Amino acid sequence: MSAEKRHVIFVVEDNPEMAEEIVDRLTVLGFDHRLATTQEEARVEIERGGFCLVLLDLHLKPHARSMVADTEIGFAILRQLRERFPERTADLKFVVQIIVMTGHAKTKEYVRKAFQLDANDFLHKPFSDNEVSLEDAIRQCFRKAGREDHAACVDGASARTASVAPSQAPPQAAAVAVSARAASAGPSLVIDGSKGSSGTMVAMNGELREMPDSKFVVLLRCVSAHMRKAGSWSTREALGIPRDRDSVSRVRSTFKDLVPEGFKLIEGDRRRSFRLNPGVVVERVEWEVLAEHSNELVRKIAKEWVGRGR
Repeated sequence: MSAEKRHVIFVVEDNPEMAEEIVDRLTVLGFDHRLATTQEEARVEIERGGFCLVLLDLHLKPHARSMVADTEIGFAILRQLRERFPERTADLKFVVQIIVMTGHAKTKEYVRKAFQLDANDFLHKPFSDNEVSLEDAIRQCFRKAGREDHAACVDGASARTASVAPSQAPPQAAAVAVSARAASAGPSLVIDGSKGSSGTMVAMNGELREMPDSKFVVLLRCVSAHMRKAGSWSTREALGIPRDRDSVSRVRSTFKDLVPEGFKLIEGDRRRSFRLNPGVVVERVEWEVLAEHSNELVRKIAKEWVGRGR
């Protein structure tokens, strides 16, 4: 495949051995790459633009002369990337997807902060510790962004759009900016299928909460109905809620401190039907991962989406 037809992945990694491993894997997978090993180098590449996806290590050095690496430098680069490339698709997925990587101990804390700063996925190092391979994570991100074919990236389009002032932006860019503003208006929800000690982890505004299967199934059914048709209602029976248990209130209480006062994550009407609040932005649901969930009901819901090729 000619170079102009291959995805370009921006790798930010200061460990020479790990950088070499990542670059080798990307080459085998048919991707081109650009590499930065310090914050200083990363800033130059971010301004240059023209890449399709980012693999970002969090623990980095500010410049080549520095002897000390710092996780806060990785988060600073993540912020710069999102400021430079805020564009979203029509369904509110980021156009330039960012996969954050770390091999350090405070993984849960780092995951939470990375999602708060609009990372799209998170991988442990070494990569063998992940349920999802590096290749699958990359391809899932391209699929979510609608950029499986490199032709959809339109070489350099992201950099050009980001550099245009709002008043001068073309209609397409303005529409994307409106979508981004709309996304910031309500709570964001990410379900990547990661498991906690006794349930499934769900991120609301980047804050992770663990949900037992009984509550998670109710939330997942509401999310599924919302993704089919935003604002659609589901009966208590369709959500699998027994009449003697108020599972909806329990789901709401899980995220009560993460949403604006008076905001109901799941709304109900007088007919005892329910829906995910239309103000919630569903950033990401990893249906392929959920299709392997330990709970049969979760697997059934997820497999309906996997079968659709979502």
